[in-house]
Amino acid sequence: LDGSEPTEHSPEYTRPVNITKAVMVKAKAFKDGLWPSISATALYDVVDTSLNGMGYRYYEGTGWKSIPAFDTLAPIHSGIVHDLNLEAMKKRPNQWGVRFSAFLNVSEKGIYTIGLTSADGARLSVDGKVIVDNDSLHGEVEKAGTVALTPGPHSFTLDYFSGGSGELLNVTIEGPGIPRRPLPFSMLRLNSDKHAEVEKQ
Repeated sequence: LDGSEPTEHSPEYTRPVNITKAVMVKAKAFKDGLWPSISATALYDVVDTSLNGMGYRYYEGTGWKSIPAFDTLAPIHSGIVHDLNLEAMKKRPNQWGVRFSAFLNVSEKGIYTIGLTSADGARLSVDGKVIVDNDSLHGEVEKAGTVALTPGPHSFTLDYFSGGSGELLNVTIEGPGIPRRPLPFSMLRLNSDKHAEVEKQ
């Protein structure tokens, strides 16, 4: 349940597993006299929709070749999301953008690597500092950055625009106790309640 590669000495599956947080589950079959099976991997997340998610503001424009200055624009609509389903969010084929805002909640102090794959441009900031800049018109491109974080919530802003090259937006995270995986929405909070319990991911 910790994302590590199973061995003959790993805990044996004998009954259903109760999952209460974001985990990467890896399983493998072993039998005397036979080669081990190929590892099977599955990702799970447990989201409280009253606590977890991202606020968003949706914008439309013309002639965008990079992320516009969203702060100077009036959003067309806004709301809360619990996944990155751009197809459900957009109201036109291209020349639209969105700003997502949340608080990234981590349980351990350390260096975290955040990956950002997008088409067209995207930019990700933590605590007001740009961690990954993947802006401009382009097809699918992945970039990554690192950030030192302490336990608790950190402001998290994700800007994205579609200028005409289709749309794609994925975020990954890797850090203390977290193998590289898509960013779980259980790590994203709608507010920065400093007294909220910091749950181990």
